[in-house]
This record gives sequence, structure tokens and C-alpha cells, in this order.
Amino acid sequence: MSGTRLAETQFGNAAVIERSTMKLSLGTLGPACTTHRAHSHEQKIKVGASLRKRATVICRKGNRILLVARRRTKWALPGGMLKRGEHLPDAALRELKEETRLAGKSAKFLFHHRGRQKHHHVFFCDVPKSAKPRASNEISRCRWVHVSEIPRLATTAPTRLIVKALGDEKRKR
Repeated sequence: MSGTRLAETQFGNAAVIERSTMKLSLGTLGPACTTHRAHSHEQKIKVGASLRKRATVICRKGNRILLVARRRTKWALPGGMLKRGEHLPDAALRELKEETRLAGKSAKFLFHHRGRQKHHHVFFCDVPKSAKPRASNEISRCRWVHVSEIPRLATTAPTRLIVKALGDEKRKR
């Protein structure tokens, strides 16, 4: 590892090693965010329990956000894990289509959310105003929900936090 400088910092309960070159090889560890084109500059390796990457989708119709649910589970934002070699924006569009049969026009990166088990890469997907979501694949129901209803709904913790962060971001602008 000659020529490579490492700096360790704390990241939640795990340490993060920042590296200064791409020549570093540490077995099964890898960069935290190389599949997201807009963040390919990040050179971080997460040490400890690894978070799985998830493309999470926000679709809006005015003040309503699209939520999905599997059978007997809480409401959540559409999305899912990446396939091998897949880029995050492509995964966001694929998951939206698989779960709701909606074809997003594009996937625009918004922000990251690191949960306890997953690293959510949150994208905004624009869909036609007349589009009607239909549950498909592993999803049993989907619906447009007014943003003000979300705190009262049975939703996953990441969904509540991501929607709250979205509102916080909007207020900053």
C-alpha cells in the first residue's frame, strides 16, 4: 500500500477510511458509492457492518407522494437493491416500473439517507400526470398519499425520515 494515504474518521458506529488513490485494495471492502455517477468521486470505505445500497424513488403529484406496500407490511417509498453492474439511476427507474408499472421519464438524484441496514440513494422520478400506479411484482398495493398524512400512516422508518428530509430540503431553498 505504498503511496496511499489513509485517514480514519468516525461514521455512526463504524469507522470510515478515506483514501487518496484508487489503487487501494482491501479484499472484499470497496468504495461506498461508486455506482452513483454523481458521487463517483467519493473515495470512502466503510469498515464494520456494510450497508446495502438501495435506489429509493420519490414520485410527486402536487402535494402527494407515491407509496407502496407488500402484503402485511408498512407503507414505503418505491425502490430496491441494485443488480450487479447496474447504475443507481437505472435501478430507480427499474424498481419504479417493476413495483408500480409506471415508466419514469428520468431519475434525478436528490440526496442520501443512511438507515440502519440500507444506504438509500434517493431519486426524484418524473411520471406523466395522468399515470395511474398499479401494484405488480412483489407489491400488493400502491397509492398517492398527501404529505401531511404520512406521519399518521404506518410507514417504514426510512420512509418517514426521507419524506421529512425532503420537506427540510424544500424549506431551505
